[in-house]
Amino acid sequence: MGSPLSETHDPAATGLLTPNVTLPQFCMGVLSSTLHLLGDCSLEVLVKVCELLHWLMQLVEECISPALWTKQSPLARETAATLLTVIHEAGALLLSLKEARDQQDLSLCRQKHVCVSLLLTRLLGTVLLPDQTSSLFPNNSRIVLSTILTDLPLIDVCKDIPETVGKYLAAMDGQAYETYMQCLSICSAIKKCCQFLMEFQQRSGRESLMLQLASDSLPCLPYHQHPLFVKYCVELSSDVCRESHPVASLVIDSRRLLLQLMSFCKVEVQLSAYQACLEITENSLHVNHAAEPYSRACERTCFLINRDILYCICVSGICNESLKISRCAEKLVRHLLKSKLLMSGSLWKQFTECAVIILPVLQAYTSNSSDFGRCLLEFVDIPLSNEASRISSLEILRGNIRLLFSPDYRVRVEAASRLVTLLSREERSLHKLPDLTSADVACLPNLFVLEQARFLEPCSTSVIQVEGMLKIYEIFIGDGGDVLLQRAACDQLAVILEDMTLHGEFLKQGGLAYVQEQLNGAFQKDSTADVYIQFIPGCVKMLRFLAHHDYSLRHLLAHNPHIYYQMLRASLLYQDDVETCYNIAHLLILLLFDEVANVYVSLEEDTTNFVKRGFSLPHIIAKMYKLPFKAVTHQPNVFQQLPLHTDPDPLLQDPWVGCLRVQWNVCWHNSMQSLVEHLRLNTEEKARAIDFPDHLRLSAAEEVVVKSGAIAPSLRYAVDCINNATSHDAAREGLQQLLLYLILHSGCLRMDSELPETVHWEQAFSRFLDVQPNSPADEELVRHLLVATAAVMTVTPALSQSTSVWVWKILSSNNSPLQSRLLPPDEDTDDQTAIVASSKELLLLIRTYGSKVNAPASKDLPAGGLVQSLFSYLSVAGATHFYNLAALESTLSCLFYITSSHGWSIGCGEQNGFQFCCDFVQTLLEVLASFHRGRGGISMSFMGCGVTRSTTLCLQHLAHEMAHSYSDVNDWQKQWLYSTTAADQADVDCTNEELGAGMSWIIPLWTYRDTEVRAAGLGIAVGLTHTSVGRKLMSASCHSIPGGLWGAALSFLLDTSEASIVKEQACLLLVNLICEPLEVTADITDDSSSWLGPVVKDEDSAVFLSGLPALLALLQHISFYGEVAAIVTEYFAEDTVAWTSHMAASPRVSSDTIFDGKL
Repeated sequence: MGSPLSETHDPAATGLLTPNVTLPQFCMGVLSSTLHLLGDCSLEVLVKVCELLHWLMQLVEECISPALWTKQSPLARETAATLLTVIHEAGALLLSLKEARDQQDLSLCRQKHVCVSLLLTRLLGTVLLPDQTSSLFPNNSRIVLSTILTDLPLIDVCKDIPETVGKYLAAMDGQAYETYMQCLSICSAIKKCCQFLMEFQQRSGRESLMLQLASDSLPCLPYHQHPLFVKYCVELSSDVCRESHPVASLVIDSRRLLLQLMSFCKVEVQLSAYQACLEITENSLHVNHAAEPYSRACERTCFLINRDILYCICVSGICNESLKISRCAEKLVRHLLKSKLLMSGSLWKQFTECAVIILPVLQAYTSNSSDFGRCLLEFVDIPLSNEASRISSLEILRGNIRLLFSPDYRVRVEAASRLVTLLSREERSLHKLPDLTSADVACLPNLFVLEQARFLEPCSTSVIQVEGMLKIYEIFIGDGGDVLLQRAACDQLAVILEDMTLHGEFLKQGGLAYVQEQLNGAFQKDSTADVYIQFIPGCVKMLRFLAHHDYSLRHLLAHNPHIYYQMLRASLLYQDDVETCYNIAHLLILLLFDEVANVYVSLEEDTTNFVKRGFSLPHIIAKMYKLPFKAVTHQPNVFQQLPLHTDPDPLLQDPWVGCLRVQWNVCWHNSMQSLVEHLRLNTEEKARAIDFPDHLRLSAAEEVVVKSGAIAPSLRYAVDCINNATSHDAAREGLQQLLLYLILHSGCLRMDSELPETVHWEQAFSRFLDVQPNSPADEELVRHLLVATAAVMTVTPALSQSTSVWVWKILSSNNSPLQSRLLPPDEDTDDQTAIVASSKELLLLIRTYGSKVNAPASKDLPAGGLVQSLFSYLSVAGATHFYNLAALESTLSCLFYITSSHGWSIGCGEQNGFQFCCDFVQTLLEVLASFHRGRGGISMSFMGCGVTRSTTLCLQHLAHEMAHSYSDVNDWQKQWLYSTTAADQADVDCTNEELGAGMSWIIPLWTYRDTEVRAAGLGIAVGLTHTSVGRKLMSASCHSIPGGLWGAALSFLLDTSEASIVKEQACLLLVNLICEPLEVTADITDDSSSWLGPVVKDEDSAVFLSGLPALLALLQHISFYGEVAAIVTEYFAEDTVAWTSHMAASPRVSSDTIFDGKL
């Protein structure tokens, strides 16, 4: 048999088969042209461009890899340069589309922006490794990547954009990537924030969850500053602490949250927190609740009854630079101080215990010029004899002494008056010095206030060591000695104890007890008083040094009331001794502010690593009091402040700030879908639905960006537009939108291959496809709908079962208006052109459906009716449309897909299925004769090649259908006999043996240039040779072939240059030929119905052999078993060489190799 290569023996054939443009070059050229189109195109063109990119990127993934950048061949360098230019152009286009916010059609610009973003993301992920980014791209490319990463509507569908694009941004600009990660963190916090708001509004009672959500939401608070969030946090803290048996861990967490809000970095947040606290306090501690016998309303303020909370209010609230915060904090504390009768006894006790601890700070605001200051002054007033004291007598004493350091003179006078009263009420006051009736107590208000605060003495090392100190100490405590010598020893010890390294030994020897004993004796009115009084200055100075460096001693002395009385009396006795008054004042500061003082530890490098424990006061104390010395100060560390962001904060700049705003709106509405639905409401409805600050609301341009960029919601909206369309234009507009977003959803990047289940586009399409068109406009709309349906099926990777059933129903249902589109148009109809156009689109839809679905989706709707409709398009060979090769090939291609499953002939209406198959065979053979045999057999022309291929494939399916469904019909194979007409015979150059009824038409198919045609031709023979009748018919039709049917089958099977699919069919044909037993002895002249098998002639003896001997002789002659063994040993399951590589390597390639695509 002739080789297919002989058909194309032309000197120009080799040059035509050699590619002039490589696949990567083609892809880059199309990409570049497509980007130029995107800059200024309509919606209709944009849809086509996106669909083109969908298929083009699949080619790019196949032919280009990151290894391109390391190759040095001219072709690789040219492709790399073009690719780099394409990426740069795409980035520039993306930025220009982003900035084009003032254009008239902002929605179209946004859709283009989404398309380019998807293209860039997929292109980078395909052709570039992250570590190659910095060397190939300029630094300004980070703006492009940042823009993609902040496109939340797009990321809502394309979940892998952050991972894909993020690694390129990290490789290009570490700082920008860090900003991106911060943005992600803030976005996550915003989500938690909105969850907290929803959870609290539902009053679910899950305090633990709400506290966790609130705590996780704090990082985003500087950006949204929503007062409602702060209010809810304060109310949550109140709810947690008011429980009868609160969970300790929850109470701690709630107060930590409150501290973070009260000391937040933003003044607006602090103000909201204080206002919420004040509101709860005023509502809870109200006289109306106090009148109720069993009211527990006061317990709502339990969250404020805490040392740290009150301390924060005093330190950062009352003295806040913001006047609003300061006044709000003052009102809050004042209301608590005046609520003794409004609180329960236990709650008031807890409050006073906490207030006493922070009283040193609180009293800094005491004054006679404000209600708050007078309230604080009253808080430490001496109670009347019949009045219960607010606080203990010791704290009243300490509080009034503390007021002696107030900068307000009137406060000091009031405190001095109270202290004189307290001194007069001291135990055995009449027997102590000084006599208050004669003492000059008028100096007391100014006694401890110095014009200039002193600097603390540096810690020095005494020249006197421990032994010397002990000797002086012995003199100091000696009995009956010289008083002047003892006084000198006392003064000397006061100087020595400036060295804190000697304090331990001094205390070990009982020095503290002896000093206290001396002070006790100094104020007694007896004969020894004059002796002891002389020791007061030295003893006070020693106590000062000891207390300043020993915090445990300071704690001990701070709660000893006698030391305060002694210091007051000593100051009155030595009011003219400035040094002694300073030491007394210094000691009193150490004791009065012990609750709020901190101990700082330092190491001196020039010593032997001795640990010094110093005294430090809060900065507010040093600022508000008139201290006698310049104390070391510190800022309070109980405020739980969050880390501050850099200034300027990059997240408050584009594109990050817009991303945060969109994230807030998405989380507020629970999802992107809900947000888009909200944005599509009218203005009044939107205004009623929003309850957050204006700076969080989307601008008009941002609303369009979100609505047009949210792919899944836009798909649903497009379907709704089609459903609600009131005109053809509106319906077509909705169709264009649907197609665009469908391609963007599951085509351009294939980020998400599943179409959302809520997009019920089938119902919208049925509105128009289930009715008969009545006008050319209706016909045009139907055509658009058919195109859209085919596109949906094409770009969707996997069709759902419901979609498959719906498409099959509109195609195959007997009452479907679409089937009338398949009938040949009537020449008398006015809308012939529209019907022909819709027929073309319908054929496309059928072909697309057949390529996506292997079998009809609904068993209740067999394929017979659809096949009949398609068949009617072929039944009139003389009609004009019959010679429209494109339409004819489309029809045959549809038939090829529809008839690929067994049982399709069932359901052919009133016509018998077998008879329909017989008519179908004759029509297909007529087509085959017209476009194959009618052109003189096999020729150089490629015209009608597609028709021949599809017709042959349909005949193959038809042969198997008849063998499967009508095997009980006798001699059904005879329906495949075909004879040419007289007119045909005059034009066809063939022998007389080929004319007349027979199956000689099948033989040219086996030698056709197209591999699929050769395989299908043999497949027809396989279908017909299932029975003995078919085998005899096929054998009788192949007498003109050397070796007959058996020789043809064996030659195809053993031809090493033949395609595998052809050899497969040849093998199946041989199986059918030998499935019937062959006789050992058979007479070739016998006309009986027995199967003779092959017939061969022995050239030596001129004897004809038939049956089994002939087969064995034939197999031996061609070395069948050896050839089969060679085929099996060379079997390789993988494709080895792609057609492009094969064409580049070989100048002569057969046409079947090119079509098949791979060797």
